[in-house]
Amino acid sequence: RHTNVESLVDSGIKAAFVHTTTASHGEIVEKLLKRNVHVYVDKPLTYDYESTEKLMALAREKNCCYRLALTEDMHQLILG
Repeated sequence: RHTNVESLVDSGIKAAFVHTTTASHGEIVEKLLKRNVHVYVDKPLTYDYESTEKLMALAREKNCCYRLALTEDMHQLILG
């Protein structure tokens, strides 16, 4: 069981679904992208445009996929 993002990434994950409070999205997504982990995150990504732009630029720099979950209806498709 992992208690932080670093140990989770160290386990060898290639992608992550971030489903936390909006206030923590930016910090978690940034840590994942810096370690070349592809990210799928609940909306909204951050509370402000500048923070979101910074994370999108990091995703491009790291050549990582970044996707934003727009509706909770999609979760039912993933979970069955």
